[in-house]
Amino acid sequence: MNHFYPAIASVRIVVLWVLLISIGECTLSVRSKAQQLRSADDNEILARIGPRTITVRDFLERIDLMPWPDKDKPAARDSAKIRALVSLVAEKLMSMKAADEGFAQNPKTSSSLKALERLMARDELYRMDVMSKISVQPEAVTVGLQRYALTLKLNTFVMDSKENAERLAELLNSQSANIRNPLSTEGIISHDTISINFGDLMPEYEEAVYALDSPGKARAAYASESGWTVFQALDKSTNANFAKESIRDRQATVQRKLKRREEQHFATLYLNQLFTHPVAMDSVMFRILADTLLAIMRTDSAGHRQEGFFGIRADDVENVRVALAPQLSTPFITMGGYAVSVEEIIHELKFFPVRFKSLRRNSFFKTLNQNIQPIAEAALLSQEALRRRLNERPEVRRDLNVWVDAMQADRLLKYLLDSLGRAYDSVQFDGSDTLFTTVGRVESKAIETINRYLSGLANAYGVEINFAKLKRVDISPSNIVTRRFIGFGGSMMATPMLLRLWEWLETWKRSQQISP
Repeated sequence: MNHFYPAIASVRIVVLWVLLISIGECTLSVRSKAQQLRSADDNEILARIGPRTITVRDFLERIDLMPWPDKDKPAARDSAKIRALVSLVAEKLMSMKAADEGFAQNPKTSSSLKALERLMARDELYRMDVMSKISVQPEAVTVGLQRYALTLKLNTFVMDSKENAERLAELLNSQSANIRNPLSTEGIISHDTISINFGDLMPEYEEAVYALDSPGKARAAYASESGWTVFQALDKSTNANFAKESIRDRQATVQRKLKRREEQHFATLYLNQLFTHPVAMDSVMFRILADTLLAIMRTDSAGHRQEGFFGIRADDVENVRVALAPQLSTPFITMGGYAVSVEEIIHELKFFPVRFKSLRRNSFFKTLNQNIQPIAEAALLSQEALRRRLNERPEVRRDLNVWVDAMQADRLLKYLLDSLGRAYDSVQFDGSDTLFTTVGRVESKAIETINRYLSGLANAYGVEINFAKLKRVDISPSNIVTRRFIGFGGSMMATPMLLRLWEWLETWKRSQQISP
C-alpha cells in the first residue's frame, strides 16, 4: 500500500481550522468557522475598557475556540459566560497597564511576535492570491455527488513510462475480468489493491478511474506530480459515509472536497509562478542548525518522545535561536533575488511538526533535510507577504493584537506574582513559545492582592460590562482546543488561552458602592 502514496491526492497547502476533540477531528475554513461562532450582530459591544471595546466577535472567538470551565454544563453555562467575559476584561486591563509600564510587546522586540506576524502575513497572502480564486461550480457538485455515492476497489500499478503504462492497460483489457493479477510485464514500479472514495485521488487519476465502466477494465493515467499509473476496476459498492449522511451533509462534503482540490490547484500554480529560480541551501549552516537542534533534544530525549517519535518542542526552537545568535542574520536559503536568514527558518520551525524516528545523527539529519523544503518555501512566502506589507492589513493586525494583549497580560501577571513571592503555574502550548498562565498554587492573600490590583485598574481606566447583552449570546457547549492551519503550510493555536481571572469583579463592585 505504501508504494501507492504518490498517486493519492496530497492536500499539503490548506487554510483550515482544525477542531481537536477527544472523539475525533473535523475541519472547517477560517472564515466559515468564524461566521458560525458569531451572533446576528458580531460588532455589538459587550464591554468597554477605557477607549477599547470587547465585541461579540471578540468574545466568541476566545471562548468557543478554546476550552473554558463549565461551558459544557447547561446549568452553569450562564456563569461560564460571565466569568469568561470578566476574564477577558482583566486581560485588556493588564495589557493596557503593561504597555503603560513598559512591558509592551511588538514584533521588533519580541521573537515570538515576529514569528506570529510572519505567519499571519503569509496566511493573508494565501487568502488574497489563492482563496479568492476558488469558485465551486454547481455542475461539479452534481458530478461529485454521483461519484461520492460509490466506493471503488481498484488494482493500481505505478509505471515507469507512458509506453509501458499503455501496454499494461491494453494487456489488462484483453484479459478476463475475473483475472486480478496480470502477466508479468516491464515497467511496473509497484502494485497495490486499494479502495477509494470521491476526492481521494488527483483529478487526472479520478477522471480515468470513474470512466471504468465494468470490472476488469483498465486505463492508464498521468499526473504531473506522480507520473504514470494504471488503474483496473475490481468492484464498486455504496460509500458508507454517503449512506449515513443527509442530502445536505452530502452536498457539504462534496463542496468541501472540491474546494480543497481547487485550493491545492491554485496554490500549486502560485508556487510555480513565484519559484522560478532554483532554491539553494547553505549546507554548512544546515549542519550547524541540525547539530544544535539535535544536541538540545538529546538533553531530554524522553521528554521529546511523542507516540513513538521524537518531536520538536517550542522551547527547543527558542534555545536554538539563542545558541545561534551570532549566525541569525546569515542567509540559509537563496532563490533569485530572495534570501531567507537562519532566524527566519528558525521562526518557521515553531509551526511545522517534524517527527524524527531516531536521534541518531544520520537519521536525524535525513529527516530534517526531507522536511526543510516546505519550511523554506513557507519562509520565502512569509518574506513575500512582508514585502507586500500584508502584515499591515486590518485583519492581520487584529489577529496579532489578540496575541499581543494575551502576552502582555501574561507577562504582567507573572511579574506581579513573582514580586509577591508566590508560586506561578504556567502551561506551554504548541505553536508559540509564549507562556499563558493559570493562577495555580497561589495563596489566598496573593489572590486578594491581584483582585484589588485589577479592581484598581478598572477604576483607573474605566470599565463598563453589559451583562444583559451577554445573556443573549449563545456559546458552543463543547470544550475544544482549536488549531489554525496557515496558508502555504504551518499551524498555530487558534487563539491564546484565556486567563482565569474573574474573582476581581466582586472586589470592584464593592469599591463602587458609596459608603453611608
